[in-house]
Amino acid sequence: MALSQIDAAAANLGKFLQKVYSNGVINQLSDNYRDWEMVLKQKVTDEAARSVEFMIQKSYGVAAVQWSKQGSGGAFPSSSQTTHQEGSAGFNQLYSTVEIEYDLWQRALGAPHKYAEPLAIEIQSKGIAQKRLLSAAFHLDGTGDLGTLSASALSNGDGKFTFSAGGARYMEIGDKLSVVNVDGTLVDIAAGSGDFTLKVDLASQN
Repeated sequence: MALSQIDAAAANLGKFLQKVYSNGVINQLSDNYRDWEMVLKQKVTDEAARSVEFMIQKSYGVAAVQWSKQGSGGAFPSSSQTTHQEGSAGFNQLYSTVEIEYDLWQRALGAPHKYAEPLAIEIQSKGIAQKRLLSAAFHLDGTGDLGTLSASALSNGDGKFTFSAGGARYMEIGDKLSVVNVDGTLVDIAAGSGDFTLKVDLASQN
């Protein structure tokens, strides 16, 4: 890759450093995510485990409870036990990457009061992004289908996806989504052009 001066006027990094040094960087994104409170309420007893075994009750056995007219007698209803299902949930790991220019890292070591703030902003932003993704995982893990695109709509020139119930609200700006066929294979927009991916932006909210 080509190297450029860290203070080059045309470089984004140079502009960013100048704004940081003059206290001119304004963040319009909110780091207040209420669903994160749900994450804080959860507790895992064994952090070294790879999975958690659990039992889900599927029914109350309501067939064993029936109405009977007073004074008429009659047989008791047949017994009906509650039903349960055992399951296992595996733990997932969440990775994040913090990327800064090597020149900036070297300068931050020598003059942290001036050059370390861009690194601090980068680390803080990744932490906020982790909280948002973990919060969304309590409602939708992101591994299923978020929506479908019918062949008839595509042939008519309508490229809009029909989202599953609640799917759209769990997208984050900047997320990259994979487009797959019914059989799970990735879609190619043209022969030799590579895989087709979508990136969520502000326009996707319309």
